[in-house]
Amino acid sequence: MNWAIETLNIPQLWQKGLQGEGIRVGHLDSGIDGRHMAFRKALKGFRYFDRNGFPIPKRIPMDENGHGTHTAGIICSTSQGAWMGGVAPKASLFSAAVIEEGSTLVRLINALQWMIENKVRLVNISVGVLGWNPILRPMIRELWRHDILPIGVIGNDGVGQFRAPGCYPEVFCVGAIDQNGIVPKFSGSLNEGLTCLKPDVLAPGVAITSVQSGDEYDDFSGTSSAAAYCSGVAALLFQSCPGASARQVAFALEETAQKMPEQQAHRSRLGCIQPMAALDYLQTHLEDQCSFWPDQPDQNLEELPYHDPAIEKALKWVDDDFYLEVIFYSALNANYSITEIIDNIAIQLKEQPRRVRYLHRVGIGFVLASKRFIISLKQDRRVEMISHAVGKVPEWSYQLG
Repeated sequence: MNWAIETLNIPQLWQKGLQGEGIRVGHLDSGIDGRHMAFRKALKGFRYFDRNGFPIPKRIPMDENGHGTHTAGIICSTSQGAWMGGVAPKASLFSAAVIEEGSTLVRLINALQWMIENKVRLVNISVGVLGWNPILRPMIRELWRHDILPIGVIGNDGVGQFRAPGCYPEVFCVGAIDQNGIVPKFSGSLNEGLTCLKPDVLAPGVAITSVQSGDEYDDFSGTSSAAAYCSGVAALLFQSCPGASARQVAFALEETAQKMPEQQAHRSRLGCIQPMAALDYLQTHLEDQCSFWPDQPDQNLEELPYHDPAIEKALKWVDDDFYLEVIFYSALNANYSITEIIDNIAIQLKEQPRRVRYLHRVGIGFVLASKRFIISLKQDRRVEMISHAVGKVPEWSYQLG
């Protein structure tokens, strides 16, 4: 038996008839090998977002490098031969390819909107950009407004290092443990003094066997595997209590996590998930009030204004005729729209951006424009956050968890 499945006591949940049936699970990663026999029943939707974040609706399910196939296999693949299947083999999977090239942050935001449109109950986000960049927070908050639980990775950069969006207060963040219950060196953390703020919990993430492209199976280590196990467990909890909210499922996992020994207390906020205990807690406390974020999903973002340092570097390095793609956020306001911000700059400069798109409901815009246009956008007081579309200049800065 897979050591992780045994450690989490998943067969006991299966015996209770919990296999994720009827639960829609979102999956943001490098894609999925839709030809693999283990996904014939689970895969219900796939969307490839190109390097500029545009969806390609008719693209067949594919995987850029096998990472997404691995995490999807942990969540909801079916048994094949010696492979006993994922945690929630009867869940419905909606997978989006969002990494490996281009504007990673733009791809992520548009894929999250696609998840909302597909009415998933949770979304597994096994990718992140290094360090603190809050530009995805408005979209993550939009997930909560649709009662969708975001489960992310802390990253594989070691103690004191973390990835966004996993480091956000609004994301249920997962780190890794090995077969001996020890947090491996690679599992990251966000600490304040001796207190660990992220990850929230831990799950198996070392030497994890799962599905690989081409009807193969292989081992992989990383916090992405851990997040996938947590996502599979969350799907089972949602099935067990169809009326439970995303906050209630997250709170059940939090309240029942097993604390780590003192010498490893700085590696996670709460400890390792305990699926059976979480199930019992959820079923007996369904009517209780939950304290897990977001208590006030419409409260102001405390870090505003935010200017991505990558933009400052880019503006210093590039020539005046160079075009940059940025993401900007402006809180919804009755006095103006995000469209007006771009229109006003275009009139002042007598210059149009090369490409512009909006998510009006969230207050997010994507702009490909000249250096001087981006400078004007950055200086506009109505723009509360602005980020380079990739996350780092000149190199890409995404990571497979």
